[in-house]
Amino acid sequence: DKYINHNPSNFKHLLFDFDGTLADTSYGIHKAFVSACKLTGLTAPDYPSFRSTIGPPIIGLSERYFPNIDHHLRGAFIEAFRKQYDTNYYRDCRWYEGVENCLDFFQQSGVLLGVVTTKPTQPTKDLLENAGFIQYFTMVVGIDATGKDSPFRSKSDALTWTLHQLEIDHRGDSLYIGDTISDEDACSLVGLPFIAAGYGFYKWTPEDVFRLNRKNTNQIFDPWITQPLSALKQLSDTLLIEQNIEDT
Repeated sequence: DKYINHNPSNFKHLLFDFDGTLADTSYGIHKAFVSACKLTGLTAPDYPSFRSTIGPPIIGLSERYFPNIDHHLRGAFIEAFRKQYDTNYYRDCRWYEGVENCLDFFQQSGVLLGVVTTKPTQPTKDLLENAGFIQYFTMVVGIDATGKDSPFRSKSDALTWTLHQLEIDHRGDSLYIGDTISDEDACSLVGLPFIAAGYGFYKWTPEDVFRLNRKNTNQIFDPWITQPLSALKQLSDTLLIEQNIEDT
């Protein structure tokens, strides 16, 4: 088991996914996807089926829906999507209930907060800035955080880079919250404890939940939350109670 048991008194970092975890951005992403399809002559998926597949970088989504197109058309589609989303549709962002209270609570508790997402970095920062949330985060890492010409290949690469930048050597000091099975896979690869935001985009199967619970048997945290982020306050209340016990 690659997961490391949490020591409550040492808990220092809380990293969030963005899409489907902090905010429902599915409408804007789908609109940009549809627009890019129209511009490149491809058939767009409907919103209900598309929503549950959000999570991987756009190249992954394009490969899912258009596995047989040539690399020139794929490149044109990806470029069209990025232009449409980054200029027209990224602002269609609906924050989940309780997000601000949750972020404020953890910051006041001395926990350092960060975002690690497969979205481009600047639109992510813009959304946080416009909502007044950027102040809560020590670091915001998007897919292109190391440069648009050399994006991360995967979420696990982004997490590895972030942990190095934050000088996090002991994974038990930290926790990642995301809404997809690919988020969980990425955390497993880097040994980072994970909580699933079950209210997000991904449709978790009973098998997924069983695997999640089995992997996280040694964590003090429930690895599954079914309510928006206000539920995390309950987790943090438990954490702080255990911290106080250990500190006395």
